[in-house]
Amino acid sequence: MKPLLQKRPKPDKKCYSSSVWGPICDGLDHIVERGNLHVGNWMLFENMGAYTVTAASTINGFQRPTVYYVMPGPTWQLMKQIQNQDFPPRVEEQEVSPLHPVLCPREQHEAAFSRLCFHSY
Repeated sequence: MKPLLQKRPKPDKKCYSSSVWGPICDGLDHIVERGNLHVGNWMLFENMGAYTVTAASTINGFQRPTVYYVMPGPTWQLMKQIQNQDFPPRVEEQEVSPLHPVLCPREQHEAAFSRLCFHSY
């Protein structure tokens, strides 16, 4: 796994030897040795997996990461439109059987006879 730097390093800024680790303090949680980075550098990791955020933990005092969504401009505009106009989610129509009230037979339980039981057909 090789992260991509999002900006060119500036030669006049101080570099620091850097490595990226996961939050669990385990030697197996080493993600990458990156070498020299400047303070404020952003790295992009491609194909990190579906659970990099959902499985994130606050163990050892680490906070959950900030998520930055990256998408094409038209998609971003559509997302804003949906958010602002509160479009309802699309639901596919399904044939649903109605619930019919029927009396429970007295033989099953005496107390049940006095109330309705609902069964779906």
